[in-house]
Amino acid sequence: MNTNAFRSKRMIIKNIQKGAILMEDTKRRIEPFSLYDHTNIEKHLEKMALKGWMIESIGSTFWKYKKVEPQKLHFSVVYYPKTVNEGVAISEDRQYFIDMCTSNGWKYILNKEQLHIFCSESENTPPIETDPEIQIECIHKFAKSEIIGGYLLLIVACSF
Repeated sequence: MNTNAFRSKRMIIKNIQKGAILMEDTKRRIEPFSLYDHTNIEKHLEKMALKGWMIESIGSTFWKYKKVEPQKLHFSVVYYPKTVNEGVAISEDRQYFIDMCTSNGWKYILNKEQLHIFCSESENTPPIETDPEIQIECIHKFAKSEIIGGYLLLIVACSF
C-alpha cells in the first residue's frame, strides 16, 4: 500500500471518529442537536457557513453539507405544521408560507418534515417568527408528531 493511500484511509478513519465523513465536496456529520433546538441549530449552521459548508439535507443519523464559498449567513429554523392531507408534495398553504419568507429576503434551504431552514445574507432581514407563543405551539406539534411516529415504529418493530 503506498503512503498516500494509507494517509487517505487514516484521514477517513479520523473523520469518522469525529462524527464526520468527508468527501471532496460533501461532508456528512452526526450532529448532537435535538431537532427542537432551533437556536443552537441556527448558530451551528452560521458557523458551518463561515467555514464553507452549507447544509444540504438532514437525515435520521447524518446531516449532509456541501462545500461552498465561506460566507457570513444568518439562519432561521422554523416549524410549520403539516396539513392533514399533506403527503410527499408540499401543500398550498406551506408553499404560500415559503413564498412569503422568500419575498421577505429569506432563501429557502430545506425541510425535514415540519422543520424548515432558511438563510439570508443580510442581518436586517425581518424575522420569520415574531410571536413566541405560536413558535412554541409549532414546536410542540412537531415534537408530538415525531414522538408518535417513533412509538408506532417501535410497536411495529416489537411485533415481529
